[in-house]
Amino acid sequence: MADLDIAKPASVFQLDVNGDGALTIGDVSFFVEHAFFLPGDWLVWTIATYTPSLAGFFELGPGSYGGVLSGFVSAFAWLATLIIVIIVWGSIRDFDRALTNLIVRGYWDVRRRIRMRIALVTYRFRSLRPRQPKDRQVEVAQEIDLSAGELAILELHAELQSGYALAVSEIAAKLDARKNRVEEALARIRKLGLLETALGGGEGESAYRLTAAGRGFLVHRQLSRLPPEKRRAQSR
Repeated sequence: MADLDIAKPASVFQLDVNGDGALTIGDVSFFVEHAFFLPGDWLVWTIATYTPSLAGFFELGPGSYGGVLSGFVSAFAWLATLIIVIIVWGSIRDFDRALTNLIVRGYWDVRRRIRMRIALVTYRFRSLRPRQPKDRQVEVAQEIDLSAGELAILELHAELQSGYALAVSEIAAKLDARKNRVEEALARIRKLGLLETALGGGEGESAYRLTAAGRGFLVHRQLSRLPPEKRRAQSR
């Protein structure tokens, strides 16, 4: 049978804990004490109400509220609650970090896929455009305006075997020109990308050899001088 002589613990929402009918600052200390013992007091009330024999064995009653057993149980309950809150908070924080990392990785993956798709579409679009006719390529190559001396320097390098280069003094001797004029012409030709420096010059001189662009320029120039019929036949 339930024991009706023991009253329930006061509600946690009861602010006037000391029961003087007025809410004052003095109720704060009573409220903190009441809140701390609340888990233990409810356990005492549960045992006394539903298991009066066990309550009698432990001598539990209304005077047990705020006692040693209530304090021990309350301390254990609040400590367990604190541990659970810390564990739950850590789990929420780990989940938030994992979710954030997943979103960031997904965002960069989507951006990478979009860039790849744009690059693929751009490549396909460019491949569909008609290629520039070879006659037009010759015209573009002819836009490079070289003087007779600069052209002669290029033709000298075109006569070299693969792996050979010409020094400044050698070019000046072959063209019977001043060395400073040759150096000026070489500087301009090299700036246009038709010649490049190479090993082989003696006495600290620079040596030069024909680049692929320079060789292509000479070939285009030679083709441009041919009649249209022969030019098409050479380009096949």
